[in-house]
Amino acid sequence: MVIENNFEFKVVSATETKTPFKEHQKGGKTYLEVEPDAEYYLSVRKLNNDGRIHYCRFFIDGQDLGYHQTYQEVTAVSKKLGLFSVSNGTCTNTALKFVKASFMNNNNTANHAHHGSSSMSGMGTITMQVFEAISTGQSQCYDFTTSFFTSSIEKGHDSVAMKKHIRSGKGCNAESYPFNNNIYHEKYAEGPHLFTATIYYCATPGLIAVGILPKPPLWDYHRMMKPAAKRNNGDAEDTKNYIVSVKKNRRGNDIIVLAD
Repeated sequence: MVIENNFEFKVVSATETKTPFKEHQKGGKTYLEVEPDAEYYLSVRKLNNDGRIHYCRFFIDGQDLGYHQTYQEVTAVSKKLGLFSVSNGTCTNTALKFVKASFMNNNNTANHAHHGSSSMSGMGTITMQVFEAISTGQSQCYDFTTSFFTSSIEKGHDSVAMKKHIRSGKGCNAESYPFNNNIYHEKYAEGPHLFTATIYYCATPGLIAVGILPKPPLWDYHRMMKPAAKRNNGDAEDTKNYIVSVKKNRRGNDIIVLAD
């Protein structure tokens, strides 16, 4: 959860309970610990009246969701935001979904040397940009009898170098409601940028790799990174190949560096 300038911004499950995902705080940033196939919505709420109207845009891994929301009064209930589409006068808010990112095998030693920085580049991001809203007058709602979809997000859309990363795609959970196109409404344009709130997300192994979570014992970490179904019967040999180096600290304890 990020709370900034009277706004509460978080990510919740697409289940009926809308439970927030497990969060970790480090260096003033918020990190979500997520798993593939979990569906989610963005949750936004204005906490205090400040006499201003805010214009908010939303991005998933850098991709614009394709619509904006305006906030003026305090919202007692958070708005749940996903992928927006319209067909034959019916609006549908579809959940997003965490999916395994595509990846390219690359096991050279240079990758191990830059382990931390490459891991950070694979971190997923959920971003809200907040602007001052500028009124452009009243207008009748658009004719929503035709069909359109606001975002090109369908599945994990970029290729990263390590298996432990997760991206976002289109989920299955959806909420639908009729759109009233017979009313006039106030229109707003994007004014001066006020602030940006970002939530980072990754699978548990990725959070371990960048130091957000502590590294567990060798065998637990090995099994987390390579489930039993994917391991061969030679556990000892398999683990040996998974170790980049073993060093001793001042107390004589082994410091083990594992490959991605």
